[in-house]
Order: sequence, then C-alpha cells, then structure tokens
Amino acid sequence: MARRAVLTRNQWMLTLLAIVVIVAATVIAIVARPWDRTAADNDANDFPSRIAANEQTWQQAGIPNYRITIKETRATLAPILYTVVLTVQGGRIVDRQVTDCQFAGRPCAADYPPTSDTDQYTVPGLFAYAHALATGKDPQPTIDFDPKYGYPRAITLPALPDRGGSRVVTQFDPLP
Repeated sequence: MARRAVLTRNQWMLTLLAIVVIVAATVIAIVARPWDRTAADNDANDFPSRIAANEQTWQQAGIPNYRITIKETRATLAPILYTVVLTVQGGRIVDRQVTDCQFAGRPCAADYPPTSDTDQYTVPGLFAYAHALATGKDPQPTIDFDPKYGYPRAITLPALPDRGGSRVVTQFDPLP
C-alpha cells in the first residue's frame, strides 16, 4: 500500500513563508538593482563635485565663442517641447533662434520661451541649472557631460506628476 505524504499545518506555513521571502527578495533585487549602481549613485555628495569638476574642464577649455543647439522637453500636464539655437561671441549671446516649439501639441506663442530666459541655454546657464538641481530637494536629475569640453550634454529630470523632462545639447560647435 502506497503511503501519501501529508504536510502538517506548520509545514505548510513554513513552505508558504519561504515562498513569500523568495518572491519579496526577487522583487527588491529587481527594483533596487544594487549591482547597477555606481559609487556616484550611492554618494549624493559626489553629485555637486562632478558638476564642479566638469565646469572646471569647461573653463579650462576657454571657449568664448560657440554655437549651441538644445532640445528642451517639459513633461507637464501640457507637454512643451522646442529647440533653441544660440550663437555666443565673447561670452555674450549674439543670436537666438527657437524652432519646433509645441505646447500641448500646438504651435507655441511667438515669444515662447521668453527672451529673458535665453541665458539659461548658454553653457554657464546649463551649469547654473545643474547646480540648482543638485542642491534642490527634488530627486536628483541624470546629467551627462561632454567628455572633451565638460559642458552638461544632457540633463534629465525624473518624471514627477507636475514636472520632468530634459534639456539635451544636440549640437555644439566652437567658433573662431
């Protein structure tokens, strides 16, 4: 006569507990992904120093004349996207063009973004923006720096209900 294995109530509870622990550990490992983190990710104080180091690289490059193209995307309730092209001579903006401007899928007003905001798209303006984000209380952005000149090549804000988006340099040309 074959005998069936019968688990007691305690054995069932231990088995169920083991399954729950394994599933929870798997979910935590997938979400947290500690193996993907760098030392910079784990040390929030390193973020401002990375910005400062790249700003120093930019200053040492000594580029007073350049043309920069930046694509701005703002992920708000009414998404905004546009491209700004600036020509900078001697550290001053001498030409500004805004193209492909869309506000909630429709063309933007002619004066958007305001001319008074133009400085934020210069390289010093990008660094000021990065510094402000690094010292703010919101979740830190992801910033990618140009390896040759050090300027912020892409600044991406985490997607939050009322804000998020990116500021990406799509072209940078030093000028004589």
